[in-house]
Amino acid sequence: MKEDVQVRIAGIAGDGSFITGEVLASILKKIGYYVVTVKDFPSNIRGLPSNYTVRGSSKPVYGRNDYDDFLIAFDIPSIKTHLRDLKEGSVCIYDSRDGKELSDDLKKEGVFYVPLPLREIARKELGLELIKNMVAVGVLSEIFGVDEEITDRVILENFKRKGEKVVELNKKAVLRGRELVRENHGRFPEFKLKKYNDPGRILAMGNDFVSMGAIAGGCRFLAAYPITPSSEILEFLSKEMKKFGGAAIQAEDEISSINMAIGASIAGLRAMVASSGPGVALKTEGLSYAGMTETPIVIYYAMRVGPSTGLPTKTSQEDLLYIIFAGHGEFPRLILMPATPDELFYLTVEAFNFAEEFQIPVIILTDQFLAQNKFTIDKEKIDPKKVEIRRGKIVLNGNDVPRNNGFLLRYKIEEDGISPRIIPGIKEGVFGTTGYEHDEAGYGTEDEDNRVSMVKKRMSKIKHLIKRVPPPVLYEKKNAKIGIISAGSTFGPIMETIERLEKDGISVSFLRIVTLWPFPEDEVRKFVEDKEKIFIVEQNYKGQLRFLVENAIIDIHKNKIRGITKFSGRPFKPLEIEEKIREELK
Repeated sequence: MKEDVQVRIAGIAGDGSFITGEVLASILKKIGYYVVTVKDFPSNIRGLPSNYTVRGSSKPVYGRNDYDDFLIAFDIPSIKTHLRDLKEGSVCIYDSRDGKELSDDLKKEGVFYVPLPLREIARKELGLELIKNMVAVGVLSEIFGVDEEITDRVILENFKRKGEKVVELNKKAVLRGRELVRENHGRFPEFKLKKYNDPGRILAMGNDFVSMGAIAGGCRFLAAYPITPSSEILEFLSKEMKKFGGAAIQAEDEISSINMAIGASIAGLRAMVASSGPGVALKTEGLSYAGMTETPIVIYYAMRVGPSTGLPTKTSQEDLLYIIFAGHGEFPRLILMPATPDELFYLTVEAFNFAEEFQIPVIILTDQFLAQNKFTIDKEKIDPKKVEIRRGKIVLNGNDVPRNNGFLLRYKIEEDGISPRIIPGIKEGVFGTTGYEHDEAGYGTEDEDNRVSMVKKRMSKIKHLIKRVPPPVLYEKKNAKIGIISAGSTFGPIMETIERLEKDGISVSFLRIVTLWPFPEDEVRKFVEDKEKIFIVEQNYKGQLRFLVENAIIDIHKNKIRGITKFSGRPFKPLEIEEKIREELK
């Protein structure tokens, strides 16, 4: 019985590949499997190739496997596109609408090809060609040995909002798919899945985990302008925020959204914006304004392929250095890079805590893969009761406001650089807020001594911030002389690579960066010291994380560093990392 299976559904946008994948993901979750999805779709709504990969495993997985066990191809070109991801023993189920034999260039030795009249059945027997995708779900459900009660339940959950007739039609399509397997091709016993009990795990998109973390972390204002791959944050919070007394607003543009969030934060709310590369570029003036006015704000930044419009629906880590240095002038900022569903939740909570405690902008940095794909997580790993809210030096009582000659000192110089944060509207709560350099009361001045004092005040937060931020996570193997350093969504394929190398007696330790900035120089230097080779794994061309690592270590260690990069817009497979490490170790 299989305990790890991967299915890719491919066609052109509008073919129903995504709903097929969504339903299949739910089915796998209900029979107790951990699930991860990989959406690969065009920026056009219809007409261009798209595919959706679903992986189910008896153990937690955070990325795709090297090869697909099944390819469901709704058109012939999709076979050619995805042939390289099939291996000996894989099954290619394709729509046989034209009745022609596959040409040799579409065949791969060892792959089992199954032509099925999916469209014809859907059109002639069910009266709707589009429903061919549920016939395909039925085919897979029968091969996997999934109980009909489970598929019926998933169909109901996915289509009940469309009415009873739609639910029944989809159930009928699934049943017809099951019959196709029974009548023509048997049950492929080697692909029958082992059944587990569904412990009620959460299956959700990365953007959903961030949204849940924002609400649990006390965020009560979101302003955003729709942009892939962060738009689901606006969709989720538009529905849910009002239940908690907050508001989520679609602003007229990116610039307005960050200025709205800054205003909400100055008024005392925990506030957030969500965007991606082109949108964050427009927000950088607002980012600097938040830096100068010491306004707590959280920026959710889901990276995609650039430059410019690039490939807006594809994944990358191309903006690491950009977001570290974005904005004009110098001011402290914190950048967090989650890698797992629970980190997406809890680091979002912590982003709001750090933003208020240190009165700085905090960036949650993810990418398209983490943002728009679904992951399962054990329910107990996300517990809102464990959430701690820390609001720092917020001042809610007018009697506690520091004063000097009648002026309220919103920017009072303190040893830790963090002033009392006075909220407008409290008794005698009048002070200045300006992007201009200002004195302790917030009023603009070009006095030279004041400028030096204020810069030192703001920048002095960094030394205190460094002591508090989440450290890197170390996955240590005893006496390992090989090390990997990475951050974010590369976590899954790296962990699978380490497991494979371990089986061949190659021990590899892994240092996963959680706080990208301030960069954890001490931890990185300590990790590198006793290793003979260090591999930096990242999804960009130039090796931006490698740049940060090499600048953190002394020159004598630089000859240990090797880069493993990928910049195709698609996430790493474990094999791509494994092969490069093995090649280097020869």
